[in-house]
Amino acid sequence: MKKIYSSVIALCTLLSSTLNAQTTILDFEKPATSTTFQYFGSTLEPTLTAVIANPDKSGINTSDNVCEFKKPAASQSWAGAFSAPDPSTKIDMITGVGICIKVWADHTGNIALKLEGAEDGSPNWITKIPITETNKWVDICFDPNDASFEAPNNKASGHIYKRIALFLDFDVVLTEEKTWFLDDVVVKSGSVGPKKVTFNLDLKNYKDPFTKAYVSGTFNSWSGDANELTDLDGDKIYSAELSLPQGAHEYKFTFDNWKKQEEFNGLELCTITDPSGQYHNRSLAVAADVVLPAVCFNSCYACGEGVNITINLATSSVAVSPDGVYLAGGGNFDAPGGRHRMKDPDKDGIYSISFERKKGFTSFFTFANGNCPDYSCKENIAGQACANPGNFNDRLMLPVTKDTVISTCFGFCSATATCGNAPKPGNITFRVNMSEFKETFGKVYVSGTFNNWSGDANELLDTDKDKVYEVVIPNIPAGAHEYKFQLDGWAKQEQFKGGEACTITDPSGQFINRKLTINGDTVLAKVCYNSCTACSGVGTKEIAATDLLRVQPTLANDMIQVLFGENYMDTDKKILVYGIDSRKSMEINVSPFVTTHIISTTDLTEGLYIIQVKAGNYSQTARFVVRH
Repeated sequence: MKKIYSSVIALCTLLSSTLNAQTTILDFEKPATSTTFQYFGSTLEPTLTAVIANPDKSGINTSDNVCEFKKPAASQSWAGAFSAPDPSTKIDMITGVGICIKVWADHTGNIALKLEGAEDGSPNWITKIPITETNKWVDICFDPNDASFEAPNNKASGHIYKRIALFLDFDVVLTEEKTWFLDDVVVKSGSVGPKKVTFNLDLKNYKDPFTKAYVSGTFNSWSGDANELTDLDGDKIYSAELSLPQGAHEYKFTFDNWKKQEEFNGLELCTITDPSGQYHNRSLAVAADVVLPAVCFNSCYACGEGVNITINLATSSVAVSPDGVYLAGGGNFDAPGGRHRMKDPDKDGIYSISFERKKGFTSFFTFANGNCPDYSCKENIAGQACANPGNFNDRLMLPVTKDTVISTCFGFCSATATCGNAPKPGNITFRVNMSEFKETFGKVYVSGTFNNWSGDANELLDTDKDKVYEVVIPNIPAGAHEYKFQLDGWAKQEQFKGGEACTITDPSGQFINRKLTINGDTVLAKVCYNSCTACSGVGTKEIAATDLLRVQPTLANDMIQVLFGENYMDTDKKILVYGIDSRKSMEINVSPFVTTHIISTTDLTEGLYIIQVKAGNYSQTARFVVRH
């Protein structure tokens, strides 16, 4: 239904090209309009940005000086910089209708702007805009009537701020250092007088009967028949030219005095949602005469250019948080706790969300079990086939060219919402042999991703005095983890060089830890402190080859799991899969200390298969059947 309330989404190029009066906050040309920004969230913290000579005096920016902004590889996704000192001129969003920044970038990405230190104590305000043009100066403008994407989702309009924080490629972890150039931070004001706005609605594909089409909005008190759209040339594109006051407006297209109206869910990029979450309308910022592009009814895009994406997430492998399940990440979806909460109206454990995007949309994404803006409750799929290590081990949505339904499982790389074979949490027994460690120590601990690297949460004990210390940690989430053994609350810790069979190194090369993939209860091998293998003199017991592998399920739809026996953990393994005709279908090498390997069977034809695992001089076979 209709409702009057003020809001708007940023129309950057419109604001930057048509607003007349402006107040310069920063231009980096003289002390009164110059400052530096202090880095945070990266290896540059707490150094400052530099003011340098303009490296590209061209286009819209021929000034002498600009601000150089860097973001190193492996920085936090939220790495940025805040004004230090704050600008001499405060950022007045009481009279201002836009704040603009000139940006030069050599790659597409985004820029997020945060205004802090409101004089009236109002919350900080942050919003983000894409950078789509490269190797040239572009004017990026933010609309203060746009809701902040951080709670409490307030607007900047009506407040005066003293501090600016900037984030380049916000919510992105870079694999190499990037540099941007920034200039001319200005607050813009509009010229007086109404502007001509032409609305265009494409109804060529609309099949339901109607008599008249209208545009209804804040500018006509949501009237159902005040502003009719007409199709004078019979091309099925209905238009109306209105004279509107400058500023923020909301509207939607309707038929026959509200007998039918556009129905949005608030996840569309052209809509705005009121604080109650009940009303979702198109948003518009008017600053100049403009002809709006023709859009399809109930779509942000021209007919044929929008795609509807539905994601179904099965949650049978986890206890769902009372705070909800969220689609998140990738720079296109909110942090957990934001707008993209998934719903399960029929209580079958499958949570869904639907949204419209432009044809060709692609993004990384993840799921979170709970309201955790710091992503501490996101799924852990590290080491699985659909995880991208360079993007937080998130999933990748390939370019979508038609209406699409994506079904999967929380914490599991499945192409369906059937999660019976999803990795399971487990009770894990950690064991470390201290017999060859000659230094003095008091207590032995294991610290890792499963206990937030606590120095004293999980102590290992040597109850039988054989120098082998053990602890069982219950219910560690399934998936990939990192850990190491340490002594006396991080007084001493294991130090690896990197490249060892049992370790993993972070992209920066700074942290080298033991790696572990969890899928059910596991007793880990006894390893020597600071080693991937058993201590010298402690041999591995000869065991029967029947303990080498276990396959589940034996009747497979889209995958099987190969689980390796404990006594083969420190050995390279090879998996061979043969069809019933003895033709080899797969050959897979498995590194030491991998407890489980998942094999997709979606490309295998139905029938009986033989799987063989070789580890050193040992070999074992098993059978499984594929049924699609």
